[in-house]
Amino acid sequence: MKILVILLIVSFAWLSLAQDMVQPLSVPWKRIIVDAAVWPRSVVLASSADNHIWLAINWKSTARNARVNKWTIHDVANDGSISQIADKSQAFGSAFPSNISSPLTDIEEISAIAGSSNGSLTMIGLGRNYRPQIINLSRNGQIISSADLESQIENQVDNTNSVQTVSTPWYPSALFVEGILPVPGGNTLIFGSIKKEVANIDNINNEDGWMMMVDEDCKRIWAREYDFGTNEAIGSATLLDNGEIIVSLALGKEPRLDIMGGASQICILKCTYTGDIINKISMQGRKATVLNLKGGNIAVLYDRAQGFDIDTWIEVRNAELAILSEKRIENARQQTTSSGIVPTLTKFNAARLESGDILTTGWLLKDVRESERIWDFAMIINRYNENGDKCGHLEYAPGFPLRPVQIASVHNWACLSWITGIADPDTPEKDRQEVNIIRVDMHDGGEDKN
Repeated sequence: MKILVILLIVSFAWLSLAQDMVQPLSVPWKRIIVDAAVWPRSVVLASSADNHIWLAINWKSTARNARVNKWTIHDVANDGSISQIADKSQAFGSAFPSNISSPLTDIEEISAIAGSSNGSLTMIGLGRNYRPQIINLSRNGQIISSADLESQIENQVDNTNSVQTVSTPWYPSALFVEGILPVPGGNTLIFGSIKKEVANIDNINNEDGWMMMVDEDCKRIWAREYDFGTNEAIGSATLLDNGEIIVSLALGKEPRLDIMGGASQICILKCTYTGDIINKISMQGRKATVLNLKGGNIAVLYDRAQGFDIDTWIEVRNAELAILSEKRIENARQQTTSSGIVPTLTKFNAARLESGDILTTGWLLKDVRESERIWDFAMIINRYNENGDKCGHLEYAPGFPLRPVQIASVHNWACLSWITGIADPDTPEKDRQEVNIIRVDMHDGGEDKN
């Protein structure tokens, strides 16, 4: 009996200690951006200098007989103040007034953004025929430099095995940019995938992983393709302190869809600063994100499930890609209702904090009340240290989410943004959609920088 009591006391003490190690996160403010004339279609976040966050919003028309492409770029301060620094609107028909006052009106959609240490913003805009453009903007929205990406690789791309010559012109675009990464010294790493035979886009083994490094003037330094015998797309990249590049590739029939949610195989590459492969590992999974940690280690966030189920894990690996630890974040199965299958969750996204820790966030379906036609979602926000141990947690009620939550951090606070709509179809505001923005604080005993 005494042994049992001692074991119970020890177990209780250990449980209490573990709970104390997981500190609550908090949300000091929330902001909403809404436009009565247009709906938010997607949001993109990036860290900026001076304790600010960049927010880009793509909009679409609410009118039935009109098609409007509009985007806005906002500067989000740590105190919750938001200022718009650039915008574009272009009308087709008469439902929305035309505004062609800036060269930026040639951009139809913003697909990726990244902030630099000097406060400027680099963005990937999709122009006519969806050819990707890279544009550097000052903090007040002035164009510093720009370039058409496809024009810089139409002569040749440095393949990992050979030099691949490609034809020109391309229509539609052969480049798909998934993200950009600022590099110390003013360079920018761009990554995604490339179609080698645009005229036969359904050809199997037609899509390769792709990276390009450009300088401050948006001019190509190098570009590389990565072909492993199937379709490939680079979905995430991070830079180690020694300049080496870690990327995650989705491999499969439709890798760009696999980046977001399809069943896939993941390939993690360690490359030199010029894109040469140093090491490579493969694993089953999807929706992979790679982030650098303290001491040269990396974190790999990915989902091991298929379909609408969720089984999200975070792995810590060393610089040689050997696994050091693995922890499950969430595990849930899809729910079936009279209206069909209800997905449990969208993709988890992640950001690295200044402390070296990792902040992850995504939606989790908590409950389905069919009689009331209500789906209850929760935003799950977790913080993990360099060992992969959970050290912070918050469950936040987001409303009815329409898109994956986006995340960016600066110093030791994070900004999260997502799009919500009205879930009940009988409400007068059933078509209203909003951009939500919140700040998440870490509470590190003085580490937060206001």
